[in-house]
Amino acid sequence: MKQANAHARKGRYLGHRDARLPPLPAARRLKTSPHPAERVVPRSTPAALRVLALGPLKVFVGEREITPNTWRNRKAQLVFEYLLTREPGHLVPTDALMEAFWPEEDPALSIQCLRAATSVLRRTLEPDLPCRMPSAYLSSNDGRYALTLGKDGFFDVAEFARNFYIATELDHAGDGAGAASAYRTAINLYRGDFLEDEPYAEWALRRRERLRERFARALIRVCEFQLANGDVAEATDLAVRTLETDPAHEPAYRLIIACYARSGQWGRAKVLYERYCAAMREYDLPTPPSLRTLVS
Repeated sequence: MKQANAHARKGRYLGHRDARLPPLPAARRLKTSPHPAERVVPRSTPAALRVLALGPLKVFVGEREITPNTWRNRKAQLVFEYLLTREPGHLVPTDALMEAFWPEEDPALSIQCLRAATSVLRRTLEPDLPCRMPSAYLSSNDGRYALTLGKDGFFDVAEFARNFYIATELDHAGDGAGAASAYRTAINLYRGDFLEDEPYAEWALRRRERLRERFARALIRVCEFQLANGDVAEATDLAVRTLETDPAHEPAYRLIIACYARSGQWGRAKVLYERYCAAMREYDLPTPPSLRTLVS
């Protein structure tokens, strides 16, 4: 018996409790917590990134606008804009960025410049980003970079392309009213040319031209719909807007001359026809017979 009591006392001294003893009160139980380095700090949901690139660039992170003065590094802004030439989530190779902005530099120096620019870009988008914490908006994978909009993010170029695609599908299906509505949504998104603030950036030209062509196509189709419905005034406005986008757009000239002819404005139709003929002569191009027929 004495030996058993001694064994129990020894167990209590070593921190083991005998099954026959009552449990310690809750207040006396040892509370353990993970090592500070092992604690996982939950990250709040990132604010949505909203990018308007049709016209002058506008960038919003939640309610915070990144104004031109916010960009502390010109190359960081250019890298951001270059990534906008791809769809969100599309990875851009490092070599493409180095060739676009540091073509004459030594590759080792170019990669350092790119890393510095992307570091500033991350801090511009997320000023409070903890050290070594991955960005919510700029991802890198195997030497490639991509933009991420986050939940409820918005990119006007992607939305324009989506509505234009819907419109063309409805147009091909013969749903004129549905197509016109989707075309109008795309038109309203088009504040101006893609990255209007960077008119000489060669890496933006291809996407700029493609979007401008789609914008003109949307204007022309709605113009045709309205002219067929007898709304000559709006059809004229849409045709004029197309010419402002592309001064040599032959379908726009054809439609606006048709609008003037429909409303009895033959003088204006002939003046516009002569202006178009003069523009064609400058490029040594013939005047389409369809236009001549409209004013004859």
